[in-house]
Amino acid sequence: MVKDWFEWHDLYKNEPKLQQRLQIVQEYISHSLNLSQPGLIRIVSVCAGDGRDLLGTLSNQSPTDKRCLCPTSGAKSTIS
Repeated sequence: MVKDWFEWHDLYKNEPKLQQRLQIVQEYISHSLNLSQPGLIRIVSVCAGDGRDLLGTLSNQSPTDKRCLCPTSGAKSTIS
């Protein structure tokens, strides 16, 4: 098992099972966001890794004010 988390996240580029897992997670996030009320949405993920699950999903959402903080990766993004 890979112990380097950056290397582990790179496996998502080539591993079909990890790509499928990411797609399922993004679908759940997207579904939850679609059910949310209009207005400001704040998302804090303490285990987002490099944030591709949240950031990839948020970039495909309809325009609204979304803010995402991923403390584990240090990634911070505001997508409007």
